[in-house]
Amino acid sequence: MPATISIFIKKFWYDQRLLFGSFFILVVVSSLFMYRDFGISSDEPRQAQHLDVSAKSYFKALNILKYAPLSVKNAPDVKEYAYKYYGVASQYPLVLLEFFPSAFNPDQPLFWETRHLYTRALFILAGVVFFFLIRKMTRFHSVMLIGLLLFFLHPRILAHSFYNIKDSVFLSFFTYSMYFLVRYIQRPTKKNMLVLGIISAFTVNIRMMGLLVPIYSVVWTIYNCRGNIRNLVKTLATYTVTFLITIYLIWPVLWGNPIQNFLEAFNNFSNYTAYQGVVLFNGRVIDASKLPSYYIPAWVLITSPFAHFLVWCLAVPVVLIKSIINFKWSRLDNPALFSLWFIIISYGSVVILKSTLYDDWRHLYYLFTPLMVLGVYGLDYLRGTIGFRAPFYAATLVIMVSLVATLFWMVKNYPHYYAYFNILARSDFDQRWERDYWALSTKQLIVKLVDTDTIKKPRKYYIAGAGHSTQMLSKDIRERVEEVPRGSAMFVVGGYRTIVGDYDRDNLSDYEDLEEFIDITVDGKKISTFFKRKSLFDSP
Repeated sequence: MPATISIFIKKFWYDQRLLFGSFFILVVVSSLFMYRDFGISSDEPRQAQHLDVSAKSYFKALNILKYAPLSVKNAPDVKEYAYKYYGVASQYPLVLLEFFPSAFNPDQPLFWETRHLYTRALFILAGVVFFFLIRKMTRFHSVMLIGLLLFFLHPRILAHSFYNIKDSVFLSFFTYSMYFLVRYIQRPTKKNMLVLGIISAFTVNIRMMGLLVPIYSVVWTIYNCRGNIRNLVKTLATYTVTFLITIYLIWPVLWGNPIQNFLEAFNNFSNYTAYQGVVLFNGRVIDASKLPSYYIPAWVLITSPFAHFLVWCLAVPVVLIKSIINFKWSRLDNPALFSLWFIIISYGSVVILKSTLYDDWRHLYYLFTPLMVLGVYGLDYLRGTIGFRAPFYAATLVIMVSLVATLFWMVKNYPHYYAYFNILARSDFDQRWERDYWALSTKQLIVKLVDTDTIKKPRKYYIAGAGHSTQMLSKDIRERVEEVPRGSAMFVVGGYRTIVGDYDRDNLSDYEDLEEFIDITVDGKKISTFFKRKSLFDSP
């Protein structure tokens, strides 16, 4: 019997399709159990409106607006829309939901759950593409498996992969672009160039930082033309025409005056000024447009598990040293090297342009894939290059211990992974860092209120600050919750965006008649609170 088990394990380990196919089946199945448990972020309704605005442009251009869903018909025209530069081409399939308003109504959970499932599916596909990318870099199953585990088990990245249809989807499409960039570099055929042009256009549509891929593609093509100017012109023309036609077709704001509107979009996003708010950073509330240059590194440092840092720290010196010793411009085809360049250029651009940033490092979540490519490169070097395997086994042991600790944390704090802080910040993150800045935990807060209500007879809950969270609740709870003005509310939602520690109610006049009632906590720290009105509950 033991021999049979041993044979099965060996066969399972060495059969790439069986091993990694099982891994992705596990990811898909676990996602199907999880996607309903995340609330609606405060950003999601606006993203849904962006989609309706863009969709309306297509229906009008085709002269079929009368056949459009009601939500699309009622959307503003793109020219009059305050957020007209936001690209949502990656979301276009979701317009189909709005043709069935009885089933997919924004007032019902199914509408948002489907969007969450769609966002997660794009991320899982990015994981599959990441696997095919790292398979080109290493032959070791152990290295590939560690890379995939790290890709899917970063708590914050995992949480956002369900509901962040902007930053997480950009991460996914940036991953697709990196893979097709590698395919083109390895086989610079017209077909691969066409696919790269299309995918990179979608990536740029989501965020302007996607331009890193077209720029790199052009630089590599020019260097490797080997004096064949005619072939160079044909190749660049193919890519340029494909990219420009695609981005024009998928981005309605470009219609009419594409060059000027594209430049305006670039200027708008290179130094985003629409957000005039403040952020909590290291215990201080500061202007979001005046952040220190180490804002992004600090957030990466305190919100990533140790296992991730270990592989990143192992990889960077390996890439740098090998690049210096064996530097050749032809090594531009090295995925680890151009991943490092993507990171440096992205961070440098943010610092030089003094871009407005807020809400942890989500604007640069797309760099997670280049970081993981670097990590795999470093692990592969330890596993097969340096001559002995002890360092690799030691690193693997530390990574596994860290991942197990992270999994325990995730089980304990499910589904509030968006509030993950590692040991460097965990003890006092409520005093120094943003918590649930998108109010995702409000859903769990309302459910907890209903579950702990001592009055057995069903009653109405008049709540201020519930927002769109009620739309993710079950029908029986949703019918009992009503959003009302703060002055007449039984319960008031207290979020902690830019709040240092607890609420100082002694200095807040609008909290005089309120007392804390129910909290949602992570690691013992409050991330959202229900205040109840004392005058209503204390009266005889």
